[in-house]
Formats: sequence, C-alpha cells, structure tokens
Amino acid sequence: MQEHRNISRLIEVLKNASKKLIKGESIDPQIFIKGGSFITQYMEQKHHGKEEKMFDAMMNDYGFEKDKEPLRTFLIEHDQARSYTRALRQAAYQLDHKDNKSKEAVLHQASSYILLLTHHIRNEDNNLFPLADSKFSQETNKELLKQFIEFDKNFPEKPLLEKLYQLEDLV
Repeated sequence: MQEHRNISRLIEVLKNASKKLIKGESIDPQIFIKGGSFITQYMEQKHHGKEEKMFDAMMNDYGFEKDKEPLRTFLIEHDQARSYTRALRQAAYQLDHKDNKSKEAVLHQASSYILLLTHHIRNEDNNLFPLADSKFSQETNKELLKQFIEFDKNFPEKPLLEKLYQLEDLV
C-alpha cells in the first residue's frame, strides 16, 4: 500500500532527526512539530480515516467486530499512535522554546512512535490486509476502492506529500 510507504518515509525522517538529536547536532525542533502535523493530516485524517470508516465497516460486514481480534489490536494501535503524536508535538514545542529537558521526551515519543508504526504497518501489510483479501468478494473490493477514491477527493495527495518532501529536506 502506497500510503504505508509514505508513512515509512516519515518514520525515516523521525529516525534521522532523532539520531542527530542524540549526537548533539543542531536540529530544528520544527522537524518534529511539522512531522506531527503531517502525521495528523496524512495518517490520522487520510489513512486511518479510510481504515476506520470504510475498511473496518467492510470487515464488520464479513463478521469481524471492532472490539474483537484482529480489528481490536489495530484500533488500539491507532489510538496509541494518536497519543504518541500529541506527546511528540508537545515535547517538540517545549524543545523549540529552549527547554533542554524536553530533548529526552522528544526522543522517547519519537522512538515510541517509530516502533509502534513500524510494527503496525508490517502487521497490516502481512496479516490484516491479506486476511481481508481472502474474505472479501470482488464486489466488496470494488466497492471499497470506490469509497477510498471518493474519500481521497477530500485529502489530495500532492499537497500532503509536498510537506513530506520538505521534512525530508530538513534532515
């Protein structure tokens, strides 16, 4: 899934920025702040929006309930990612205002986010989506794709990816 590849690119930005911060190199806290904004816009609103509003509904139609496995774990991880993103942005704002104690908080939240999302993407790609493919009919897949295309009209890819390119240039 291309959206997962784009999220993985952001993970690389966070990794590289974290490495520089660990080494004591000069790093603009805006990388983490803008990274958090990208996460909110691209991942939370666009990507998770589709998963939670459309994909999960289709899974429910096929007997998979949101409060039971496997969907339960994925939804919990979405919530964890939201929490890490909020905490990362908050710590980065403090770092941006020269609060040196917040460096550790930025590193902790970035690391937590990186680990969670790396695992989450691998689990969706290797387990959840293949499971759905094995259960969904061709008609269901067509309907889901149609819904995704319609949803994406509200979240054009190009401006969001421009933000990612800018972040990649900063590190």
